[in-house]
Amino acid sequence: RGRIVDEKKLGDFFKQLLAKAKPSKVTTRDVNFFIPESQIYPIIARYELPLTKQLDEYITEEIKTSVPIDASDIIHTHSIRRKEKEWVEVLIIAAQKSVLEEWYTFFKKQGIELDIFDIETLANFRSLYSKSPKENVCVVDIGKFQTKISIFDGFGLGYSHVIDDAGDAMTS
Repeated sequence: RGRIVDEKKLGDFFKQLLAKAKPSKVTTRDVNFFIPESQIYPIIARYELPLTKQLDEYITEEIKTSVPIDASDIIHTHSIRRKEKEWVEVLIIAAQKSVLEEWYTFFKKQGIELDIFDIETLANFRSLYSKSPKENVCVVDIGKFQTKISIFDGFGLGYSHVIDDAGDAMTS
């Protein structure tokens, strides 16, 4: 579920995976890492214009009320999804800083430099669509333990939800 349980075992597996990759082994040392959806908090927030304070202040307040992590252990980014005359809509992605540091340290020990921390849902969408579709799209990713449901519109990610039932539950 997006956390490192046995660093040595994962490291050994990772080295084997890179060495056995087809059609040839992976030699690059710069990679992008996709943060599992279970480890991020996507928030879509709408604020009326004109703003009475800086956008960052609104975002900080939104994270404090929406993310169940101590504020000192949160890292976040945001982008403006949409701006109209009377309001602005913002996509906020928050994550636990210690989780990202855990992965960063793991890759560093493997001799890998992380170029980008990316969001699994956004990476999946980009792999399906080279440009934004004209109609809304729902992407359902059924994994072993979780099902991720994401809805995209012409402005990008509009909704994301994780359900703790997936392939294992369906099989059994």
